[in-house]
Amino acid sequence: MKVTCHQNLSLVLNGKGEYADAIVNCTKALEIDPKAVKAQYLRGVANMKAKNYPEATADLKAAIMLAPGDKKLRVEFENLKKIKAEYAASEADTMKKMFAGSLYTDKEDAKISTANVKVHNELPAFDAENSQTFFDI
Repeated sequence: MKVTCHQNLSLVLNGKGEYADAIVNCTKALEIDPKAVKAQYLRGVANMKAKNYPEATADLKAAIMLAPGDKKLRVEFENLKKIKAEYAASEADTMKKMFAGSLYTDKEDAKISTANVKVHNELPAFDAENSQTFFDI
């Protein structure tokens, strides 16, 4: 009876978009009955909608192993694979856009003023009182 209550509550929570609570209720149902296919399926759906794709994959695979003849589970698993592929493609596209341009394209090019620049045609005379050291790194 408790398993059924947890499963039905998680079904309602999934419908309301409260995926974390649905996952908790499905987990409670699975603690009572580890072979509850509906709880495994609903937890997989909740994880999928919450974008917890590795957990969703594990839950739906476990549900399919418990009920290999259930076509709805296989359809949902194929749906999950499609959603994962779309998510990966969108993430790749986001990264591609992020690194496509220069990091400094929003700033104007640096302008160097040559008004106060002294041009020497020969080396300046050495002054022992004002010695300078230059390093090449």
